Amino acid sequence: MLEAKGLGLIYGERILFKNLSMALNPKFVYGIIGESGVGKTSLLHVLSGNIDPTSGFVSLDHKVFPKISQRLIPGLPEIGFVSAQFNLDWNHSCRENIREAILSWPNKERESRVDKILKLMELDKVQRTLAKDLSSGEQQRLAIARAVACNLRWLMLDEPFGHLDAKRKSKLCELIQKLHRSEGVGILLVSQQMEDIYRLTDYFSTLKSNGRLTKFQRPEMAYFKLTSPAEAKRFGCLNEVEWQGQHYYFRPNQYEITANGIPLEVVRVVFNGYIFEHFCRFENQEVILYALNHLPQEFKILPTVV
Repeated sequence: MLEAKGLGLIYGERILFKNLSMALNPKFVYGIIGESGVGKTSLLHVLSGNIDPTSGFVSLDHKVFPKISQRLIPGLPEIGFVSAQFNLDWNHSCRENIREAILSWPNKERESRVDKILKLMELDKVQRTLAKDLSSGEQQRLAIARAVACNLRWLMLDEPFGHLDAKRKSKLCELIQKLHRSEGVGILLVSQQMEDIYRLTDYFSTLKSNGRLTKFQRPEMAYFKLTSPAEAKRFGCLNEVEWQGQHYYFRPNQYEITANGIPLEVVRVVFNGYIFEHFCRFENQEVILYALNHLPQEFKILPTVV
């Protein structure tokens, strides 16, 4: 169990976060979302032992990590950190990059481990290619492979999907899940995009601009919890419609077509590769609906959540 108690970090007069506590089980993949500049990356640096917190401490299985001043080099052998810049040896091959992470291992054991990680991250076919000549997706996978080579307990990922298109995002997500299962490594990622959180994590939290961390929750619970419209809008598209004196709040997939309901007219349809997004109009109000097929030009709906 990776735990943090009362973590705080201050840069100059700015409080990035304060009194943060969490307990993370390596059986799950966790995510933290937040706007740019709120301190997500700094939190990962603290958790991975690259920055000392101003207050509080981090522990693994109840063993408190020593501060940087008590170690020869920053970082912790049990926790890997993959930055958004990858930090690879660009003029070394894919294989050499992974090997360098475990140079102290006996030769036979080291090469066997390199072979395993190359295959796990599907880099075996480009193992002789220089890091600088790899695609962005391959570079991201190599950065992860290099980090996990030394049998980590936890892996911290800083915006892992930021450089990738939709196809490569899907592939990386698949490989991270495979890594999580086969290596038993706990994973914590941070992102600005809720889509990344939905794609990969079992639980997520929000780091707010006031330095507070919300309670970890399942992504689907946050998406469909509409008790606070302002909060719900942060986790995805939310329709807000006033009809017959009543306000309706509902997600684009929370509706049913009915003979008696809110009359809508389709203005525009966009296919996003998975579903059709229908941009509809009711009086001066816009409604967005998701469907597997084209909806009629004019129809009526009732939200399934009020």
